[in-house]
Amino acid sequence: MGTNCHRQQHTTLALQQLRQLIDSRLQATQPLETEAIGMDSDRFLNTLVALHTTLTLQQLTQLTKDIERMCGDTKEARNHNIVNIDIDILQYGDTRLHVDDWNRPYIATLLKQLNP
Repeated sequence: MGTNCHRQQHTTLALQQLRQLIDSRLQATQPLETEAIGMDSDRFLNTLVALHTTLTLQQLTQLTKDIERMCGDTKEARNHNIVNIDIDILQYGDTRLHVDDWNRPYIATLLKQLNP
């Protein structure tokens, strides 16, 4: 997940919601500040999360979108390059999603924290 606006606040709120709604035992990396990719904006604060769930991918995706809205993320804000929180599911079970994101250096750096 990543945010470029009220970064620590939105990261903390999203993690609280993920813990409360999905998995209280989730693993989260230390946040990592990165340059924006593909947009003109402030730097992002990115965090990777690993968790276990019995939700389907569709249910999990809907829940992450609900958390994004809870954090105030809107299309209007994104049209102005403001991302309150963006939660992408990179892997569900053995299936990798957002394939291009796996090649980003910060993903590799954060993954090392989850898989020491």
